[in-house]
Amino acid sequence: MRGLSRRSFLEKCGFGALAASLVPIWSNRAEAAWADIPPGVWPPNYQPKKILEVYCYGGMSQWENFWVSEDMATVKNWRNFQAGVQGLHWHCTATASPADEVNSFATAPGGPPVFWGPATKPLWRSDIFSRARMVVVAHDLQPHEAATPLNLTGHRLGNPRLAGKGAAIQHRAMDAAPRTVPYSFVLAPDDIGPFAFGPMAAVANGMHPGFAQPMLIKIGDPTFSTLLRRSQMTTQADQLIRSYQSLYRDHMRFHGMADAIRSAGFSSYDTAVNFLLHAADLDSLLSGGVLNVSNGRICGTDAVAEPPQVLDRTRTALAAATLLLTSGGARYVCIFDGGITGPGGFFRSYDTHPDDHITVTSSNVFNVCSGLAAQIDATGTDPAKINLDDTMIVINTEFGRTPDVGVIGGRDHWPYGYASVLIGGPISSRAIEGSVDATGISPGAVLSPTDVHGAVLLAAGIDPFASENFGVAEFTTPLISDGTEQGTRLNLKTKVLGVP
Repeated sequence: MRGLSRRSFLEKCGFGALAASLVPIWSNRAEAAWADIPPGVWPPNYQPKKILEVYCYGGMSQWENFWVSEDMATVKNWRNFQAGVQGLHWHCTATASPADEVNSFATAPGGPPVFWGPATKPLWRSDIFSRARMVVVAHDLQPHEAATPLNLTGHRLGNPRLAGKGAAIQHRAMDAAPRTVPYSFVLAPDDIGPFAFGPMAAVANGMHPGFAQPMLIKIGDPTFSTLLRRSQMTTQADQLIRSYQSLYRDHMRFHGMADAIRSAGFSSYDTAVNFLLHAADLDSLLSGGVLNVSNGRICGTDAVAEPPQVLDRTRTALAAATLLLTSGGARYVCIFDGGITGPGGFFRSYDTHPDDHITVTSSNVFNVCSGLAAQIDATGTDPAKINLDDTMIVINTEFGRTPDVGVIGGRDHWPYGYASVLIGGPISSRAIEGSVDATGISPGAVLSPTDVHGAVLLAAGIDPFASENFGVAEFTTPLISDGTEQGTRLNLKTKVLGVP
């Protein structure tokens, strides 16, 4: 089933007549659709991008990975972990390389040169590295439970519009071309432990209709595939469900005649029934062990011996996400990356307060970067791989880590200046927006998680100012907001995405 083409998958789902119009889904529509972007933002031939979001939950450290800086023309500043970084061994490459090897990324505006650290090396491939952009983000929330929803939805807890990017993207796509398989998915490890609130924020639909809620798949949980097969359901039960569906639809007709009137409640119910009754289509796409957790080796540790094979839910999720985006017609997939679990199944994620911070963070970052690079097409000719021309990758986290060592030897929560990484899609050149000074603070021009969220929606072809998304007053950073919707849209495009 991995060779299933996008067109044949849509035909299998009963949408053969729509297949041609879904490439792209909503380009050049004659009538206005929900969340249309007004003229003057993107050129008329702009094609909305698919989004792959990799969320490194727990708070990924930027200092050894995506923000290795030179301060005052001195040697590279590893923020008090020089010995730990330089003592790592990289087992997953055939040839040896310096453990502290870095790659020059760009110079931050008004700041020092910034390098990518050794754990990011799989992304140094020229086709990826040349289309990467970093944006410095800051906020004031230190608890995971508050910072994660803000970064995944652009809203603070308590806002009725709190919704993940996938809800807006599925709302838009289902409005343009309804189908029996979701457009948005969230893939989270089944051992996510105390961070279970993260996937709940990612699948939240806020004020979007019920049919906009993304589908959550737990990687490592075999019950999902069992449920998709619906083996305990009978033909008679399905016929009864369809009868109730028809009765509900007839209530939307004038005296049972003509077309049904529009109803958000019925649309959500109708979509849910169709997802349920066509679960076999998704099961067929994800067959052949796609969701079976693969094994991987822990790379980037201080151990000299060959590391053992361990369960690697992140690589499994990346492979499944690629299949959904390339063959399954998905428009958005969010992966929760908790890193690679060490021997004995000890759960850590990126929440590295203790003194093994370097080995945990480095092995996690190397694992996600190498797994991601393996799914990106280097030639532009492999339809089973991610094409950076039509898909934008977002590497995100709830906050960075402190610039100095914490009380128990690692790094603590630090929301006052960290980096999000954007790769491909509308981004065509390498650059940095924003800076982090020697104290770890982002001075002056700074972006918020709301800014990043709004820009990603814009890249996906969705107006961030549709009523279910954001109001102009919710973009509060001076770098982005000028008090008008159109001016803010243009700032999101130029400052966050770097598109003129």
